[in-house]
Amino acid sequence: MKQTVVIDNGTGYTKMGYAGGEVPLFTIPTVLAYRSGLGGAIADDFVIGSDALSVSARTHAISYPVRNGQIQSWDIIERYWEKCFFEYLRSDTEDAYVLLTEPPYNTPENRETTAEIMFETFDVSGIYIGVQAVFSLIAAWSGAGKGRLTGTVVDSGDGVTHVVPVVDGYVVESAIQSVPVAGREATLFVQQLLRERGVDAPLELARSVKEHETYVCGSVLDEFGKYESHREMFRTATVGGRTLELGYEQFMAAEAVLNPEIRQKTPMLSLAEVVDQAVQKCPIDTRRVLYGNIVLSGGTTMFRGFRERLEKEVDKIVQGRLSSTAEIDPVEVRIAPSANQKHGVWSGASLFGSMDVFPSYCTTREEYKEHGAGVCRQSKVFMDRF
Repeated sequence: MKQTVVIDNGTGYTKMGYAGGEVPLFTIPTVLAYRSGLGGAIADDFVIGSDALSVSARTHAISYPVRNGQIQSWDIIERYWEKCFFEYLRSDTEDAYVLLTEPPYNTPENRETTAEIMFETFDVSGIYIGVQAVFSLIAAWSGAGKGRLTGTVVDSGDGVTHVVPVVDGYVVESAIQSVPVAGREATLFVQQLLRERGVDAPLELARSVKEHETYVCGSVLDEFGKYESHREMFRTATVGGRTLELGYEQFMAAEAVLNPEIRQKTPMLSLAEVVDQAVQKCPIDTRRVLYGNIVLSGGTTMFRGFRERLEKEVDKIVQGRLSSTAEIDPVEVRIAPSANQKHGVWSGASLFGSMDVFPSYCTTREEYKEHGAGVCRQSKVFMDRF
């Protein structure tokens, strides 16, 4: 049986491995460093991931091929995939299927270009391109023993936060909501707060503080009050080999995601309001199950207390609306706990790619040769139950 390579290219990190694994074999930064060769072409000694971040900017150009979830440079991402396949995964692409994830609103033209690269450059046996939110549902619900692929996915990585309603495996495209705030914005906020107290805080240090020393509070005003009246709330911690005094950034980092308005110059809805808005744009007969099956996905949803706070705020909005209407039956708002939250997209894709039926959903090399790249403008929707 052919192997299936699973790659999830995010703005900040790329996760890759083989179908059937619970977690990716490699998680590396989505970045490439290169020196220009003849005619400005990328020289063959380019590097990706952490290696790219460690080279000198004086000798190499640094490129981030994915921005806000979308591929920005096809030349760069093609070379990036080359390293993923041959250096990291040691894959024989001619005898492998490839499963790639995509953000909501990915264009048919992008799918065609992806297909051209996969078949023309890497000569893969077949490809499947699937929406990240659907894979998050597969990961969360297979672990919970549930089978219907219906739910509202809140996917927040490094560059963007998407709220994506999915009904029976179909993305409700007209209801998708995007917020241009995610993990990187939270990191920058931590950096700003540290520097305001006179701490020399490079971006990597701020990121480490965000990932290991932060939490979500119940009320920002109450938390500020606690810090003012109890100075012991300011604490000392060793982060990245440095000893730091940590203060408001411990709880304010997550607020950059939950309440994006605090970091933006224009009015913005809270994340809870965005979730509610997404569900309200769906057909009325689907809303109850969409509120009751909210799934979190991505590293930025991993803040301690994030799930409880978001669930409480969405519930407050929903119950407030019901109290002013003639609605009789209660609506339950529930964010499902998930063991695969951080790697949800990749884990769900891995599970799908390991199933016996997976090859039948792929576009094969033969189909591509017969019909061209246009055959990949849409992927078959996976309707089997989990």
